Amino acid sequence: MIPFPLPISADRRLVMEAVQKVVEEHPLILPNVQGAELAATERELRLPQVRSFLGNRTKLDQFRPRVMVQEVTNIRVMLSVRFWIREVQHRDLIVSEVLSAALDRLKEAGIDAP
Repeated sequence: MIPFPLPISADRRLVMEAVQKVVEEHPLILPNVQGAELAATERELRLPQVRSFLGNRTKLDQFRPRVMVQEVTNIRVMLSVRFWIREVQHRDLIVSEVLSAALDRLKEAGIDAP
């Protein structure tokens, strides 16, 4: 989960849509899996110990990224950006890439960065 603060005056829906697109497009964020890796991931999701952990939900769609409102105060809105990554060892790099791309996307849309 990545916290993403906004001024209360920001266009929350526009920001949420922009950030959602960024996380959906990142190649190392699930469910962005192709070819042999897709088949391997689907096999792993069907393993008994994984199925019991996930409550028998074995579709990659359940891992879709989400951008949600986490908190609202009189001066800001705190968004929560949640996603599953494919390469845990690169977590910090992926988070940095997501935040940087989100700021770029917001700037392109004419929205002041948080």
